[in-house]
Amino acid sequence: MSNPALNPAQTVSFTDTLPAGLLVASAPNVTNTCTGGTVTAVALSGSIAVAGTQVGAGTATPTTRTISVDITTSATPTVGACPGTAANTNGSGQISGLSNLTNGVTNQCLTVTP
Repeated sequence: MSNPALNPAQTVSFTDTLPAGLLVASAPNVTNTCTGGTVTAVALSGSIAVAGTQVGAGTATPTTRTISVDITTSATPTVGACPGTAANTNGSGQISGLSNLTNGVTNQCLTVTP
């Protein structure tokens, strides 16, 4: 998450519903560089919830914080298969407080090897 504003982004809360075929890993290994709040990533579930976290005020450059959760596939993937275009699965109903919220979704290819 990135905050370009000169005041802190407070009480940032959202739920990220993972795309079909992806689940939170059995050991989620959650990391959160934001201030406060909670990150809920239940093992083998299909979503990640963030509640009440904060991103500090920006300056000449935006303040950036990261939330990271390990994920896995729910089925055996096809070797070499990779989706062509990334998509944001967070609809407006899943995010509260859209002020100064940016989405840096980029194309990624996830390879999971047992």
